[in-house]
Amino acid sequence: MYIIEQTRMISSGAAQAATAANPRNFREHRTHDLAPRGNTLAMSTTALIALTGVVTAGAIWLIVLAARLTRRPRNRPAPSADLVDQALEMKALGQIQEAVFLVRGETGMSHRAASRFVRRL
Repeated sequence: MYIIEQTRMISSGAAQAATAANPRNFREHRTHDLAPRGNTLAMSTTALIALTGVVTAGAIWLIVLAARLTRRPRNRPAPSADLVDQALEMKALGQIQEAVFLVRGETGMSHRAASRFVRRL
């Protein structure tokens, strides 16, 4: 695991500065996963790769879910011929609100959609 900041190590009695980019001092730079070091956070390369993978997979999953939800057809039954005939009769008698409520009850449409349907008959 790499530590991002420079550290001082004692090797064979002499003090030397080493960085995480120096591969020969790799063992001296190992530390515990996610162990805080002052203002920096030591994290292994594999943990960083795994975290990036998890975040990327989550983002892709959300995009796919959003695409599926926008393409999913609504499972509402089509208005039957009898329903259309009844709604037309009610509309002819001036009972528009009753026709809207009939269409809503039979199809599960919203009030707005049922009103639009009755107006267009």
